[in-house]
Amino acid sequence: MKTHRPLFWLCLAFMAGIVADAVGHLPLWPQVVLLAAGACGALIGRRHPAGSWCVLIAAVGLGGLGAHNSRSLPRDHVIYVQRQFRGSEVALKGVICSDVDVRSRGRGRRVTFTLAAKELCRQAVCRKAAGKVLVNMFVDWRLNYGDEVVLRGKLHRPFEFASGGHLSYRDYLTRRGIFLALTVRKANAPVVTGQGKGNAMVAVSLRCRRALGRVFYRYLDPPEAGLMQAFMLGDRSDLPAHVRELFARTGTAHVVAISGLNIAMLTFMIFLALGVLPLGRTVRTLLTVVLISAYSFLVGGGSPVVRSALMSGIFLLSFLVEREQDKLNTLAAAALVLLVFDPGQLFDVGFQLSFGCVLALLLWTPLFLGPLEAAGWRKRPVLWFFAESLAVSLAAWLGSAGLVAYYFGMVTPVGLLANLPVVPLTGLVTALGAAILLSAFILPPFAVCLGACLKVALNLMVWLLWLCSLVPGGAGRVGTVPVVIVAIYYAVLALAYVLVRKLARHWSPPREIWNAGL
Repeated sequence: MKTHRPLFWLCLAFMAGIVADAVGHLPLWPQVVLLAAGACGALIGRRHPAGSWCVLIAAVGLGGLGAHNSRSLPRDHVIYVQRQFRGSEVALKGVICSDVDVRSRGRGRRVTFTLAAKELCRQAVCRKAAGKVLVNMFVDWRLNYGDEVVLRGKLHRPFEFASGGHLSYRDYLTRRGIFLALTVRKANAPVVTGQGKGNAMVAVSLRCRRALGRVFYRYLDPPEAGLMQAFMLGDRSDLPAHVRELFARTGTAHVVAISGLNIAMLTFMIFLALGVLPLGRTVRTLLTVVLISAYSFLVGGGSPVVRSALMSGIFLLSFLVEREQDKLNTLAAAALVLLVFDPGQLFDVGFQLSFGCVLALLLWTPLFLGPLEAAGWRKRPVLWFFAESLAVSLAAWLGSAGLVAYYFGMVTPVGLLANLPVVPLTGLVTALGAAILLSAFILPPFAVCLGACLKVALNLMVWLLWLCSLVPGGAGRVGTVPVVIVAIYYAVLALAYVLVRKLARHWSPPREIWNAGL
């Protein structure tokens, strides 16, 4: 099998191995056999066409092996140790390994964080324990990342929240390696036994994130600052509930988080800004990758921002290492790197939406714009801007519609309309947000002017989304959609792409047909 997109097919084979392991819960030996057989076949027949198929077989085995290893837990994992103390109050000692989220709850507060377990005790019986536990603490107590604490409460499985689709909070925690939650009541005050026990780099990253968040509250009103934290820092804890619902109903929820769209826009802006300096293309590209990596560190280094930064960095670097840059091959390279380190990301809704939307944009946007470009629309800037915006919006909607229906039980055709103004406004908001973060530390008076402009842009965006939400039939809930229906949808979409692409090769419409309505 000869192809100029080897990484694309390798990525698909690796994914197939992960899915096979997840569906069949296969033992270790089938993956080892596939990997060994594929590797031997590739070595023996490396000059034969069958050698390529052997490489794909080895990739399937490697994907299954990686997924199997990621599911393996040590014998002293807290999920095994807690079975000895089931149903009773325990004392759990560990180190806080995440940011501490404090939210108001009625008259009190709820403190949530992840604890890396070290020891589990009941009365005088103690056992060493490992693994992560989600802690919900209803005690107004100041805690920080890296604190070593002893908490008393009840261990239980994380609660499942009802949703219209297949989105599962419990499964989300499981993919992060969290199988248990600890509820700490008001009567059980925590005991801090040490500080600074966490990773020093992570502690610096979280402090930077909090400092950047305070900048937005300095120059914006609380609702607007909460929205900007979602845009720029990936923190949606202070996002007003009605604004969150508005973005969800209009199919633009991907905007209020650090996603591929936000990072891609920021990467493009940095690359353009570096163009004013006397730097070569190679230096500009490498410096952009460094700055995007630094940004992902400053905003906390969560999975969504790391995923998006890695995708943007690989796309940029591909221009330096490939003579003929292939976007599908580059996208597959980014997905393959992420899945090698964490095979469980394949089942993460954020991973699927990010790569699904980018894949749809790469495939469908050129097909939509090809005939219009051949008809000379690119020479008409206004028409081309609207045509390009509509093509991008339609391609992104096609790529995400099946996943949104499956996970959220919602169909949002109004997203085609809502994304037209929201995507350009997202670029403006991202630019203004980055400018405020920079000027707040260099030229604070200028940040005040930028804050006023940002308020106008944010309120305009929310107002436009409110208008889109009033469109009859623009959004609706469809309940629980079976996975078979979603598979059929994407199979039909792939078949339509193949047919349209073949027609485009053999049929070129006369320019007069496209210009007839102008």
